[in-house]
Amino acid sequence: MSRSVFFAIFASAAALFAAPGTINAEEAKLAMTTATATLPTPEKSGLLPINGLNYYYAVYGKGEPLLLLHGGLGTTDMFAPILPKLTENRTVIGVDLQGHGRTALGDRPLSLEAMGDDMAAIVKALGYDKVDVMGYS
Repeated sequence: MSRSVFFAIFASAAALFAAPGTINAEEAKLAMTTATATLPTPEKSGLLPINGLNYYYAVYGKGEPLLLLHGGLGTTDMFAPILPKLTENRTVIGVDLQGHGRTALGDRPLSLEAMGDDMAAIVKALGYDKVDVMGYS
């Protein structure tokens, strides 16, 4: 078998194995776009000035308050697939954390303690004494 035939076969096989990955990536992109597009309209949303940052927040539904915390590189919109179920009997508060989504990074360093203080300030600014918290990492 000549070298050029071997490389042609190898290149064809590589292309066949690469194609399913491309299809899966496109399907994943479509699924993410669809989930984000189906977000319900929040009862209220906007930016809250908290400790030198303008945090984006959105409030959905009625009932006991639940604060949603997204993981790294995420946004509150990532909860879209489960938001309708959560809002059946809860007031759901979504926040884009510092440096994520619609909340700028700002000039201060990232700190879990500072973000915890910020979340407590957001809860208070929205008029809640206490909330349940749900998140992922």
